[in-house]
Amino acid sequence: MIGRSVWLRPGDICRFGSDPDNELPLLDLSIRAKAGTLLASGMGASLISPAGVTIRDLIAGPVETLKDGDTFACGPFKVLLRGYSSAPSVIASPMGALISWMSRVRGSLYAIFDAARDPLVLELLKEAACHQLSLFDGDTRVRMADAAPYLVQIPQNSPALELLVRASWGKGWASFLASELDFMAVRAQLRRSLMAQLPTGEIGYLRFFDPSILQTFLPASNAKEVREFSAGITEFIVEQNEGPDQALRFYLPENPREQRRIEIHLLAEIGVGSSPVYERPA
Repeated sequence: MIGRSVWLRPGDICRFGSDPDNELPLLDLSIRAKAGTLLASGMGASLISPAGVTIRDLIAGPVETLKDGDTFACGPFKVLLRGYSSAPSVIASPMGALISWMSRVRGSLYAIFDAARDPLVLELLKEAACHQLSLFDGDTRVRMADAAPYLVQIPQNSPALELLVRASWGKGWASFLASELDFMAVRAQLRRSLMAQLPTGEIGYLRFFDPSILQTFLPASNAKEVREFSAGITEFIVEQNEGPDQALRFYLPENPREQRRIEIHLLAEIGVGSSPVYERPA
């Protein structure tokens, strides 16, 4: 496999090992099927959960940071990490259009990442190094640290935006939102919806931060419910259940008279189009 290249953009995930379905298959019986994962960033890549991997003849730790020019060995294979500057413009793709749209939302851009979805979520948040905090408080925050929803504030003109969107989109890991409120005010508002009464009458967690639930919950809510849930939040952007090649934008107008209209927009390859408006009585 000499000369084999795998191109990664910031946020891309590359699994390697002897399993031929890996993004980087290393076909040798001495190598585990899933030997590790590379999470690309703008500065290099994180090597996550490696098994049988060495860096400079030393056994790799649970998470290693690699930069341009670094190498690691896995079985008889040596993998070289190279930066590149000749990749197509990010705006030329549907994902690029989505990232461009998020970089221009009014106010601050936030996301709720669900750590229960995949252990890689917490590694991704560590790599992005954005302001973040669990939506849980007290003992629950400590006990559920590995499976909690995390509010993340994403600088709109930073490499972290592309990293977080590319790595999470299509996996159900995150819902994105915009607000002119500060971080703690947004967190306080979202925490009000964490608990809900179940049909059985019991109180349980409402997983509104799951993009598949959010896009069902919002159109099914009346004006009062939308106001209570989204006070101070101007829009949500989530992947569409029918396929991650499209995004749903839930725009929540400031005028209370208009808040019963939830506009759902589809982000297309070169721009933004809109679907019919969903309406429910106040």
